[in-house]
Amino acid sequence: MYINETDERNIAIGKESSQKGSTISMVGIAMAAITAGFFDEKICITLCAVLFFSALVTIIVNLYYKRKM
Repeated sequence: MYINETDERNIAIGKESSQKGSTISMVGIAMAAITAGFFDEKICITLCAVLFFSALVTIIVNLYYKRKM
């Protein structure tokens, strides 16, 4: 159990998958915001706010962990 938690490969895989997942979700939200802009302004603004918040959280987390290392 200790080896599974401290294995560097598993940690690296976790970091890569979370980074890729975050990027994919932000691209998906951006595409949804563009598409929603053709139909309803409120939904487009809401999705843009979600995209901004998600990007902000990602940047803050990346800066935190880069300073921590």
